[in-house]
Amino acid sequence: MKEAILTDLNGYYVEPELVPLETEGVTEIYSTPAPTEEAPHPEAALIGYRVAVPVPPGLYRPRFDVTAWRAALNDYAAAMDAYHVAIAAYDPESGGPQPQPPKPIDARAFWVEGLSQAEIDALRTAPQPETLEQKLARLESTTQQLDSRTACLPAVSQTAATSDERSQAMQAVDDYILGLVFAQQATIDAQAQQIANLLQRVEQLEGGAGS
Repeated sequence: MKEAILTDLNGYYVEPELVPLETEGVTEIYSTPAPTEEAPHPEAALIGYRVAVPVPPGLYRPRFDVTAWRAALNDYAAAMDAYHVAIAAYDPESGGPQPQPPKPIDARAFWVEGLSQAEIDALRTAPQPETLEQKLARLESTTQQLDSRTACLPAVSQTAATSDERSQAMQAVDDYILGLVFAQQATIDAQAQQIANLLQRVEQLEGGAGS
């Protein structure tokens, strides 16, 4: 088995698909709508293509130029016909150069960039999402800051001159710390869930690779 690419009608990459090793080139994909009272025998409609050609690296939104590929196939077939005629008429004793067959088509050349330069520039300058390592480092840093603020509670309470002032100071600090704790806990819970989802996905991928 090998990987082929399913595209839409315009040749844009949709998703990969496993196909037999002997699958080559581009094949059309049709789908037949469900029968209705108005159309009891609907005709199959073209919905995309199966491209058994590797996608070259470096493309942001790969698109296979089906029109250019078909034109290249026609040109190649015409060139091959001309070569057969020329080689049949060739006389080695004439001293002239022997006709050469046309060069094979490199189908990879028909994978092109589907985004405009402006769209590519926008992607390059867009903020990148945090990696798992960056999220863990940020959570650790925030937790250390929270621990540091909590450690200052005795010093804050001792600066109050009276018991009422100490009580008010402690209450204000407690309220502040509780607010931080609740906010931080919500963040930690969300990040922990994301990490759990990632770990579960890794286990699924490793299980599929080992099967």
